[in-house]
Amino acid sequence: MTAHQNVQITSKQQQIYGDEGTYDADKRLAVLTGQNLRFVGPNEVVTASDALEYWQDRKQAVARGHAVAIRDKRRVEADKMIAQFRDAPDAHPPADTGGNMELQQLTAIGNVVITTDTDIARGNKAVYDMSRNVAVLTGDVRVTRGASQMNGSVAEVDFKTGVSQMLAGGRDARVHALFIPGENKGGGTSILPVPIAAKPTAEKPAPLQPSPAKPAAAKSP
Repeated sequence: MTAHQNVQITSKQQQIYGDEGTYDADKRLAVLTGQNLRFVGPNEVVTASDALEYWQDRKQAVARGHAVAIRDKRRVEADKMIAQFRDAPDAHPPADTGGNMELQQLTAIGNVVITTDTDIARGNKAVYDMSRNVAVLTGDVRVTRGASQMNGSVAEVDFKTGVSQMLAGGRDARVHALFIPGENKGGGTSILPVPIAAKPTAEKPAPLQPSPAKPAAAKSP
C-alpha cells in the first residue's frame, strides 16, 4: 500500500509524519520518506532527513539520515537511530493492538552528538538506557564543556546525577584531559576522568648469595 502527500500514521501514543509512505502488510512495516519526517511520542520527538521506519511487530522505529531525538532538554544526533519500545507496565490491551508503549532504549550510530545543558559528548555509537537515564558512548569519544575537554574510548553520561565520566575500556584505555579552571561554576554536569590502574611491575628476583665455603678436611698425622 502506498500513500502520497502529507502522510500521517497514528496510534494511541505515536504519530509519524512524512510526504510519502508505504506499508508492507506481510512485514508489518511502514516506511515514510520526503520532507519534514517526524516521529512524535509522549516524551520525545525524532526527526530524520532520509526515512522513518516503524516495525510494528518489533516495536521499533528507525530514523535514517541526520537523525535527531529530543527529550526534555537533551538532544541526540546521529546518522542512524533505533528507538526500541516496550509495553508500558499498565498497558492493557497489548501495545500492538492499541495499548500504551514506552521508549525503552535509544541506539545512535555514526557521528553521534549528545547535547545537555552544560556538556557536548561525541562518539561513534551511543546506547541510551531510558530506565537508568544513562547513555554510554563508545569509539573516539570526546566530552566537552566550554574550553575543557576529555578524550577516550568509552564515556558515560548520567542525566539523573548530572555526571559525565570517562571509563576504562577498549584497546586504548588512556584518558586525555584538558581542564580549564572555573568551567563548572553554577553547577551542572560534572566531567570526571576515571583513573586507569597501572600495570603491576614484575618483582625483580633477589640476587644470589654465595654459598658459605666448606671447611677444609683435616689431614691425618
